[in-house]
Amino acid sequence: MKRKQKIFITGATGFIGKHLVRKLIKQNYKIILFVRKTSNIKPFTNLNSKSKTKSKINIKYGNLTDKQSLTTAISKSKPDIVIHLAGVIHPTAVDDSFYYNNNVHATRHIAEICVKKKVKQMIYCSSVTCYGKVHDESIPIKEDYKCYGQNIYGKTKYLAELEVQKVCENQNTQTKTKTQYTIIRPARVYGPEDYTLIPLFKLVKKRLFFSVGRGLSYMQPIYVDDLADLFISCMLNKKAYSQTYNAAGEDAITKKRFISMIAKNLNIKPNKLYVPQNIALFGARIIETIFKLFIKKEPLVSRKKLKFFIMSRKYNIDKAKQELNFKPKYDIQKGLDNMMTWCKENNLL
Repeated sequence: MKRKQKIFITGATGFIGKHLVRKLIKQNYKIILFVRKTSNIKPFTNLNSKSKTKSKINIKYGNLTDKQSLTTAISKSKPDIVIHLAGVIHPTAVDDSFYYNNNVHATRHIAEICVKKKVKQMIYCSSVTCYGKVHDESIPIKEDYKCYGQNIYGKTKYLAELEVQKVCENQNTQTKTKTQYTIIRPARVYGPEDYTLIPLFKLVKKRLFFSVGRGLSYMQPIYVDDLADLFISCMLNKKAYSQTYNAAGEDAITKKRFISMIAKNLNIKPNKLYVPQNIALFGARIIETIFKLFIKKEPLVSRKKLKFFIMSRKYNIDKAKQELNFKPKYDIQKGLDNMMTWCKENNLL
């Protein structure tokens, strides 16, 4: 019987990571999780005890910004594949260097270790925020669209992509075992265990949500299980080597429609009032400054959060469909229903 590959994963305790690990466990892969000492690993110890398969989860402790701990963990684990999910996403009350250290430098270090230790493949989870401004928001963005970065997060995720490409493409051509790379750029990911959308659900439920603008901008979210399937389809798949893929759902919908779906699930009528974009962004900038200088916490409202409702984006996923046979199983209505059922079952609304 052919040996199942060993998969080393960073960011496994996050939203995407937990779903990916569960799927890999069901398929009998050997899993090594790289986590911080403060991470909650209880969900994984439970998986180990409940698993009826030969699959097993091993835990390695360390920190993304500590290259030695990364080197030790990967060296001892001897994985076939490294899936790098970890990164800094939300903080606004931090210096840009925090993003560079965690998103760019740490990713380069992982790529360098993969090459040195002859890991077969590194799969890097980037983001569609690397695209930044687009000239025509009605045209779905393809992977070859020029990247600018929407914000410091998007910029550092793209710079990290370049580091992965540079390190892997500059390997010694005489080396028998070369580390291949694949880059995946997910759109907005949602599903059960996504706690970031719960505040929005609560506002809609209380009819306290006010749209920023008229809600006619588009979004194309991807259900977390579909994204996990895409990661798995890339593993040691020669078609995915040296490739970058957009990861989004099948259809794009307006933010207004998205809010209406949430309201329908909650059996209420959505609030039709809205706040003009310029006023909302100006207010958010003031709030961010106050929180950064005096409160030292994440603001409840930020320009980044507001831009989710303002920016219009559509993504072309034909490349993943054609090369990896990617077929999203969840439309937005089905995915939202699943997520909100989970919220209700866990008394989160």
